[in-house]
Amino acid sequence: MIANTNELRAEYKGVYTYAQQVDGELTPISLELVGKGKELAKDLGTDVTAILIGDGVKCLADTLGEYGADRVIVIDDPELKDYRTEPYARAMAEAIKKFKPDVMLVGATAIGRDLARAFQPVSTPALQLTAQALTSEISRWFRYRVRKISSFISSSS
Repeated sequence: MIANTNELRAEYKGVYTYAQQVDGELTPISLELVGKGKELAKDLGTDVTAILIGDGVKCLADTLGEYGADRVIVIDDPELKDYRTEPYARAMAEAIKKFKPDVMLVGATAIGRDLARAFQPVSTPALQLTAQALTSEISRWFRYRVRKISSFISSSS
């Protein structure tokens, strides 16, 4: 049975940002993305959620809240102390699969681009948004990409 488009759209909610941290400190782009995500979420009538990945990073969640995150998902594990593509991509994939964001914002840093590429199987577009391209007009473009990636994650599980 094929679900209709409206049923599928109802599953995906919220603007999510990847809150990049290095050595236990949030990068400036992470805070900027939360602010821009908040603007986009307002336009879409939804909330903004930051996904924070690392080891011992729970203490950074309050800062993300101060910058506008309505919710922070903390994925805290010793394996995630330093950025490595595969463990971080796995953590992000599980969060996307579980929470089904409508829009996913990832900064155009070396780490952000690497992480976004980790979601790019041969036939699926990259899950990536540069800080220079944050506008409401692209929200439809991102909803499509998040759904494509979620479909890929579901089919490969």
